[in-house]
Amino acid sequence: MPAEPTGFMHGCIYLANAGAYELAAKIFQFHRKTNILHSVFTLKSRIQVII
Repeated sequence: MPAEPTGFMHGCIYLANAGAYELAAKIFQFHRKTNILHSVFTLKSRIQVII
């Protein structure tokens, strides 16, 4: 394997991870700005539906 494609793949994976982290941070900030208790309640009800 040449070094270039490997480096390119690592770059893509790094960008994907960075994008996912940024998205998660934005979602977390959004939930923090709205109502955390509401988010927890919604999550609990979703878990109960799954179980």
